[in-house]
Amino acid sequence: MKFMCYVSGGTPISTFPAVQAINGEQRQDFEDVAKALGITEYELVEEADVAAWIRAHTPVSACIAETIADYENRVQQRLDAFARTKTYENMLSACTYATSTNPVFQVEGQYCVAMRDATWAAAQTFLNGALAAVTAGERGIPAWEEVEKKLPILEWPHVQ
Repeated sequence: MKFMCYVSGGTPISTFPAVQAINGEQRQDFEDVAKALGITEYELVEEADVAAWIRAHTPVSACIAETIADYENRVQQRLDAFARTKTYENMLSACTYATSTNPVFQVEGQYCVAMRDATWAAAQTFLNGALAAVTAGERGIPAWEEVEKKLPILEWPHVQ
């Protein structure tokens, strides 16, 4: 089956099968479909090739923005998961204990503040450099595993 693939503003917008309903009527003529949707430029792509077409037509800047958002979420999830190992709700909650009057909570809270800062600093330093290299065409977008290796190891301090 062939799909109609088109770009708007430099970004792949949609792909859909050869048979398309327009105003309740089934159409198989791509020119009619394109005209009805106001599409002036499109390509007919085999179903097996649609994913490759989308990758080839997605600007690097869109990929980078999507990757940064994904990795920022993963960094925060990593921090939150660590805090939950000591029954804190999340990293923000753990950090609020930095000024606790309970000595154990205070040490853990201060540690979480330090690890939060160190983690975000490491993530931003690595991603800024790596993504600048991606934009310059010097490397591909780093995998999450590469980013995660640059982050500090999270281990609770021993408190008595």
